[in-house]
Amino acid sequence: MAGEYVHIEPSWNMLLDLEETPVLGLIQINGRLTFDQTKNINFRAKHIFVRAGELIIGNATHPYEKEGRITLHGEKDSKAIVFDNAIEAGNKLIANVGLVQMYGKPRTKESQMTRLTKSTAKGDTTINVAPGLDWVQGDLVGILPTSYNQLASDEGEISAYDAATGIATLTAPLKYYHFG
Repeated sequence: MAGEYVHIEPSWNMLLDLEETPVLGLIQINGRLTFDQTKNINFRAKHIFVRAGELIIGNATHPYEKEGRITLHGEKDSKAIVFDNAIEAGNKLIANVGLVQMYGKPRTKESQMTRLTKSTAKGDTTINVAPGLDWVQGDLVGILPTSYNQLASDEGEISAYDAATGIATLTAPLKYYHFG
């Protein structure tokens, strides 16, 4: 149920097969929690603490190829979590002292880092990059400067990418400087 605290005991091997969990409170993982490989999953919580256990999403030989999302919830003034008398961790967090393993669909090397093929400026909603990348809606991109101005950078979320032309449409206009 929404807001509940969930403790995955050390001997448990849990399979998360809900496509969308309620917004849970604290999830403490001392056993194993694995995403079901056959489903799109949105794991929603305020705090996830992988204490003495494991959070597994895919593996090296069988990457998770569905859409997996971990959504952290909380407000600025939400209750913080205290791990001991000296460590207060705030809200909306994933804390890990166990094992977190996430393997997603492999991406091509070219899709991990590419260059702009045309200049772009503040307010633009498209960027031109190499064609043939495996970018998809929801991918996040960082745009870094070729100048010494360390503040001349921006980021965006892809709403569409045309692999034939290399034109990527962003969900919001660029906020900062000229890139070229």
